Amino acid sequence: DTADAASYFLLQPVDSEVDGIHLFRDPLAASQDAACPSVAATGVGSTSSQLVAWLRERPGLVVSSPRIAMVGGLRGVAVDIGIVAGWTASCPFANGAPTVPLITAPGGYHWVVVGNERLRLYLLDLPAGGTVAVDIDAFDGTGINGLIAVAEPIVRSFLFAP
Repeated sequence: DTADAASYFLLQPVDSEVDGIHLFRDPLAASQDAACPSVAATGVGSTSSQLVAWLRERPGLVVSSPRIAMVGGLRGVAVDIGIVAGWTASCPFANGAPTVPLITAPGGYHWVVVGNERLRLYLLDLPAGGTVAVDIDAFDGTGINGLIAVAEPIVRSFLFAP
């Protein structure tokens, strides 16, 4: 399955409505307000290194050490993300499940990490400015290794036009 918009693109396995590869154009750090609004956090830069530094400081998230990454001719960083054990804060729309707001993107996209969800996030800098996020996302985090095994060759096949 696919979804395509100017600032968002989705590739999903045919057997899942929640797992997949999500691409976001110009992602911004999401507000950490308890109401979980679809707005950007203030004072956070938008380069790959600025976004990863911000993510690594988020209470509630477990974020791996950043790794230099190249995808589709773009350079940036990759991190693996999940929710820390025992986290209880929840967005109003999450029915009490632990959540941490992650990013927002043009077009009204608001991305949060929920429950045991796990993801591999590539944040890639565009030569003329801006960022692309590539998210390999397993809503049931127990499936992340299998999803990465299938999704990584697809991600490595991407080529971004200048």
